[in-house]
Amino acid sequence: RERRAYVLWGEDWHPGVIGIVASRLVERFHRPVLLIAGGDKGWRGSGRSVPGFDLFRGLSACAHLLDSFGGHRAAAGLNIDPNNLEDFAAEFALIAQKEVTADDLEPVIKVDSVVHGDEMTLELCDELQRLAPFGPGNPGVMLLLAGCELVDVELVGDGKHLRMGVVAKHGNRAIRSGAIAFGFGEKFELFRKSCLWDVVFQLEANHWNGSVTPQLVVKHIFESAPNYFELRQRFSNEWRSGSEHWSSEGREIFGQLRLVAGGDVTSRRHIIESEAFRHLLMDSITTGTESVSQEAF
Repeated sequence: RERRAYVLWGEDWHPGVIGIVASRLVERFHRPVLLIAGGDKGWRGSGRSVPGFDLFRGLSACAHLLDSFGGHRAAAGLNIDPNNLEDFAAEFALIAQKEVTADDLEPVIKVDSVVHGDEMTLELCDELQRLAPFGPGNPGVMLLLAGCELVDVELVGDGKHLRMGVVAKHGNRAIRSGAIAFGFGEKFELFRKSCLWDVVFQLEANHWNGSVTPQLVVKHIFESAPNYFELRQRFSNEWRSGSEHWSSEGREIFGQLRLVAGGDVTSRRHIIESEAFRHLLMDSITTGTESVSQEAF
């Protein structure tokens, strides 16, 4: 864990899959990763990086140890003489140690929009689908439902995946949406825990047995701050009490949400979109609790 980048190689690795594996390792360890495969046609490598580290520039600094290389700041490939592997790994590690900061190693989940439970509709599915096709240059839209309950969690796909209901409170209503979490099977017991969760997902239309329903395709799940609803209710009540009763914290939150004193609440903005509110949430989280950080927004 003290290393700021990983360079690994294997003579019997298949060069056709090392790029995919490198991507998975970056997701897991949030560090630049270079994997190098041997073979009769020479040793070829593929790398992926984190946003804060320019992989191409890192390889350029080691060019004297490489036969060839190319790519960009996020992904790159190389060819290398196997006699240079040890020296290359050591030199690349030194470069990463200097340039990759502690903040670069912290994973950040990019969320495009915070949504309310009643917005999980087929109309929204259609609207989002108009942005397709999705891919590396046009990633799918990431949405967040905050402070949800997970219900009826069950294993599917030979235990590899989870199917569940996601219940989000909106006013006095509890709105349930169906969800699928691919590759989350090993977290089955964790997500049966009785607490609130922040769910990051992509919304898609699910066609099943002749019916079409909106479905949350889960990408990440974090435990919510323990007093999320308490704080949300506090500022909801404060808003209704009138501006003469607002606290300094409330004024800052309402200002960030562009709520005007004495006006109607016409905005659909979620309270968690306020940086001041998120700071209050972060202050309430005990050490070691997973939650969506303010950088995620």
